[in-house]
Amino acid sequence: MRTALLFFFFTVLCSCKGGVYRAPSNSMAETIREGESFYIRSANQFNRNDIVAFHYYGDDYTAGPDEEGHFQKHWEKRFCRLVAISGDSLQIRNDTVYLNGKMVPFPPGVKLMYKIYAVAMLEDELLAGDARNDFGPAESLNNQIIYRLALSRDQLAQIQKRQPEIIQVEHAFPEPMISEDTMYASINPALHWNSSNYGPVRIPLPGETIEVTSLNYKLYHAIPGIKMGTNKIQEQLYFVLGDNRHMSMDSRYIGFLAHSNMYGIVK
Repeated sequence: MRTALLFFFFTVLCSCKGGVYRAPSNSMAETIREGESFYIRSANQFNRNDIVAFHYYGDDYTAGPDEEGHFQKHWEKRFCRLVAISGDSLQIRNDTVYLNGKMVPFPPGVKLMYKIYAVAMLEDELLAGDARNDFGPAESLNNQIIYRLALSRDQLAQIQKRQPEIIQVEHAFPEPMISEDTMYASINPALHWNSSNYGPVRIPLPGETIEVTSLNYKLYHAIPGIKMGTNKIQEQLYFVLGDNRHMSMDSRYIGFLAHSNMYGIVK
């Protein structure tokens, strides 16, 4: 599998406010495919399950690092699916989202990671696209070929129907990252959250007071005016996820989004 840094290169960037856009990446596939055109309607009210457009200030990974390995900061326009708002408690267990203790159904086009075992090399159009390239080449073990693929449920059904060499399919999950900086926005990196198992975390309400420390800074850093120490939440906050769950730079990495950074809904 490629290094986790490559996740950053699959964020969706837009070029202007409102109007028609073309998706340059796969972070919302299969809901919105790479290269597909879509329309963003300007909005000031956002609901769970909306595909929302927002401003984000962060590292510019397309420009490359400086001599010390640091990236320049810049503003980006991105879009993801809104899954939780201020006051909600959210947890992700084995890729399934639980909101306020209740399971949230997967969006129809959601892409998850699968481990596919076959008795021979597979030849299929899905293996020539981003599904295989995202997670590296096939492996060989005990006379079996093992693929790690990012697929929607429809894509998985298609490839199973077309390929009798497949003998087993497993829902796959990322390997745990045990380090001081796991890239994930969490309340404490020592909890070892990852893209498939994240939380529980509660999203503060406007008016609530939070304490921002070096441990939880990534969870709050995208909120305008946030600083280290005691902060009072001034506006509604949101948690977003990409439908291509293992190739999306969403709130699991960039933390909560503020209402003032939201500007539209994908239609």
